[in-house]
Amino acid sequence: MAVFGCAAHFHAEEDAPGTWVEPEEVAKWVDEASCIMVDVRENVEIAEDDPIPGAMQFPSSAIMFSKPDLEKKVAILRESSKPLVFYTNNGVEKSRCGVLCQWLVDDKGFSRDRLYRLKNGLRAWGEAKLPTCKMGDEMWRLASAAQLAEKRQLLWEVVGGGDKGGILVRDDHGLKSSEKSERLSTGAVVEQVRLVGERLCYKLVSGQGPLMGWVSTRLKDNELCVLHESTAWKSVVGCKVRVCNLQSEAGQKLNNKQGLVESFDADKNRFVVKLFESGEGKALKICNL
Repeated sequence: MAVFGCAAHFHAEEDAPGTWVEPEEVAKWVDEASCIMVDVRENVEIAEDDPIPGAMQFPSSAIMFSKPDLEKKVAILRESSKPLVFYTNNGVEKSRCGVLCQWLVDDKGFSRDRLYRLKNGLRAWGEAKLPTCKMGDEMWRLASAAQLAEKRQLLWEVVGGGDKGGILVRDDHGLKSSEKSERLSTGAVVEQVRLVGERLCYKLVSGQGPLMGWVSTRLKDNELCVLHESTAWKSVVGCKVRVCNLQSEAGQKLNNKQGLVESFDADKNRFVVKLFESGEGKALKICNL
């Protein structure tokens, strides 16, 4: 176990908790807001090299010289069920992120399974040309809110295919991918795993059909799947999203932009998304998120 005395070398032992993860994989987690990033560096280091968007600052020195907000930060991390990804500038075996992981396991009872470390740290993140921001700026605040929000279950109901015994299911999101032998029954309720434009990857909750697969939420002007009535608009608010499938000239410029769902406009049946890059609010359909 790591030693935390003032005279000890402040580095992690070789068997410290925290599974190493490549920057490109962590970037996907950040993009999906499916993890919480934890920046283990001190203020002077962050001033020199900008943090990853949304990263909570939890300097390793805080566990040696207890600071007032220490337990508050531990409580925030404990309340979430998401993986925790720790990083320093270099992310090597004896980096301080391992010391913090060890402390959370030994002193605070965290499960080792939740703890990850960014391989080769912020240096590798920068070499991969992945995004950083200023600590506390608008991009950081929006990303932080998305990371700290719990993952919400989105349910869809199949409303199309009544005259065909249900709707077509494929193995992948591509419209030319292999078809499943069984259709997803009209009236079935499914949980959203991933939404790519108007293509929905689902897990079956109730009804008949393949347990998992990809379906279209609409076909031309016909709705095939709609958000289930139990999935209130509040389930979407707070989610980090990526804009997609806008067809107008102005809309195409917004495609692939990321933002945070701030509210739902019931009159227009649109979600209001605040874009990370510009801070603008855009009213968008669920199929464009």
